[in-house]
Amino acid sequence: EVYGWFGVFSKNATQKTITVPGGSTAAGTQLQLWQYSGTDWQKVSISPQLNGTYKFNFKNDGMSWDVGGGSMGNNANINQYPNTANAWQSFKIERVHE
Repeated sequence: EVYGWFGVFSKNATQKTITVPGGSTAAGTQLQLWQYSGTDWQKVSISPQLNGTYKFNFKNDGMSWDVGGGSMGNNANINQYPNTANAWQSFKIERVHE
């Protein structure tokens, strides 16, 4: 397990992180980019899974990043949702070359 809390910052808007709007604890709340202020709804744990993927869980409510409805299409929403074993809560992290 990865220990500690992380902010996931945008490469384009370097002072902005993935955030739960207003610290909402409602399942299905769509995530957004927001100016980093150090609040618990901007901090995530990154947990490796046995299948080589990772889960991101918010500090304020323990909910996971979740691809809305398990959509595989472009423009799918990323929401927070209670932690489950669904594949749409598992993310692959790859180093990209520039």
